[in-house]
Amino acid sequence: SACGFISPDKRLNLFKIFLVRAARKSESGKELTDDNYAKVMEVKDMLGISDNDLNEEIRKSFGPELMKVLRVAVDEITGEDCTEALVDNMKERVDKVIKDYKLSEDLVREYAGPLYVKACNIISQSTPGGVPNKDRMGSLDALRGLLKLTEEDTQPAHLEVFGEVYRTSVLETMGPTGIIRPEFRGPLEELQGRLGVSKEAAKDLFLDAVKERFEPMVEFLVLELERSMLTKQQLSQKRSVDYGEDVFQTGKSADGQLGIASDTNLMTDIMNLIDFYTENDVPEEQEVGTKEIEKKVMEGDEEKTVKEEVPVMETVYPITALESGAVEEELAELLFRQFVVGAFTAQGPNAQRYEAAKDTFGGIIGLTKEKQDEISGSIGETVYDNYIQNSMSTKGSLDQQDMMFLANIQAKLGLNEEQGEKMLVASQKKVLSQEVDSLLNME
Repeated sequence: SACGFISPDKRLNLFKIFLVRAARKSESGKELTDDNYAKVMEVKDMLGISDNDLNEEIRKSFGPELMKVLRVAVDEITGEDCTEALVDNMKERVDKVIKDYKLSEDLVREYAGPLYVKACNIISQSTPGGVPNKDRMGSLDALRGLLKLTEEDTQPAHLEVFGEVYRTSVLETMGPTGIIRPEFRGPLEELQGRLGVSKEAAKDLFLDAVKERFEPMVEFLVLELERSMLTKQQLSQKRSVDYGEDVFQTGKSADGQLGIASDTNLMTDIMNLIDFYTENDVPEEQEVGTKEIEKKVMEGDEEKTVKEEVPVMETVYPITALESGAVEEELAELLFRQFVVGAFTAQGPNAQRYEAAKDTFGGIIGLTKEKQDEISGSIGETVYDNYIQNSMSTKGSLDQQDMMFLANIQAKLGLNEEQGEKMLVASQKKVLSQEVDSLLNME
């Protein structure tokens, strides 16, 4: 062995020289024949060259030949006159280079990534709107096979080149309302498949398009809220108002029913946002755990109760007003407060629709369930205070009809019995305290 008296660097240089000469000594001057390759392996062992160094030197010496034929294949197959015969011819040429120089298919895949991206760009630039037809996509499929790539391997390239095409198509199908009509969903799915974009990537692109339409809608709601709350002078100062102040006045000077008021136009705009979000199927149901339930089953003629574990599902909102930065937290809470008030005071066919959409709107703007309950509870306190004050000032006490009305309020605000009882007691104490103060002031 030469390992004992020749340095590693010199041994590697000697091997490089022998490797290149072995190819040149072939009849064509461009291949490693089986005999010459056997001699190369003998010299490798003699010089103590590792397998990794062998593969690296073969790549450096003969890789450019492979890259050359692969580039020709990309240019030919992505051309307008690509045929099956042409693809077969290119494949034979690539396979010949691999065989002649004893190259591995891993080297083909190493070179394939940038070449496939180039091919996608050629196809995209040569088709109207960047959307390739079936034949052009067939050319890419053929090239994928030649480059030893799987469909999964090529998805990043398709996302890079065709992703924006898909995203733009989603925005176009939304139309003026932002809602994708059912008859357009199928064509969008077909487009996703034709562009070679994975379902996961298509979902992200869809959400990105939704976000582009979503943020201006939220910002418009904020502007409408400010217009309903601020004077012209305050509005011109661009959000210099203290949003923490109580915008729902109580007592006899209060506006609207039961001392609360809501803007009808704002309610309509909020429902438009909710419709946009839900009809585009943006909310997702995710399993967050399991629970045990009991159910009755028949075993023969006998009915039995059995226990069964079922998943607990939770609605998740992938895009929210708070996370997107379209609204500040104080304003998000005020928007939700306004909507709850609007749902409570609404009459006619819209009342039930508003009521059913409260939790959805809270999720869309990004408020936690705890914060939603807190806001609903504070509105409940205002309603209870005003109603009880009005009733006791006119009748001196609460009758059965009053209690039924308060129970209805409790249900509409989503309050449990304990919360309602606490508010009732607190409101009564407040009224009595005001009466005591009034009597003392008179004396």
